[in-house]
Amino acid sequence: MMNEKEFVHHLVNVLESLRIPYFITGDMAAIAYGEPRYTNDVDIVVDLNAAMIPAFAAFFPSPDYYLSESAMRDAVAKRFQFNILHPASGLNADIIIPSTSEYDRLRQTRLTKLEIDSDLTANFASKEDVIRKKLEYFQLCGSEKHLRHRQHDADLGRESRPRLHLGLGRKIKRGG
Repeated sequence: MMNEKEFVHHLVNVLESLRIPYFITGDMAAIAYGEPRYTNDVDIVVDLNAAMIPAFAAFFPSPDYYLSESAMRDAVAKRFQFNILHPASGLNADIIIPSTSEYDRLRQTRLTKLEIDSDLTANFASKEDVIRKKLEYFQLCGSEKHLRHRQHDADLGRESRPRLHLGLGRKIKRGG
């Protein structure tokens, strides 16, 4: 059965092999910068266009994965999101297509490269962007999940050596 580490490896390797701009955000990024918390998914902002859909989808074949190409096309057209599920493990990736806003464009200029394993380095949203997005989601949906960690998230900048707690058991090293 696939574990979190293998799932993230596969996602990042696919995106990098296809040279599709991306960055990890959401709870997984908050975990990378802060204290451990549970997450059952990975949120990745992916600058995917319609021409890339067939090549991207080919890396997630059924029955190993559930990925709807029509949902992908719809998400790209509407600048929204779609999911990739790994049914055997219950792992899920929310693939978020960035909007055309100035803020989303600037987020992609503030990425941090983090080594999350000896053979995997990935792009992560900046600490500040992770906090801002969590607060925006709270305003939109009122979920207290986004506020529970607000105080800790405000302290993210104080972490000199952030750790990723996804069963990987390693400290993250800042990349270049």
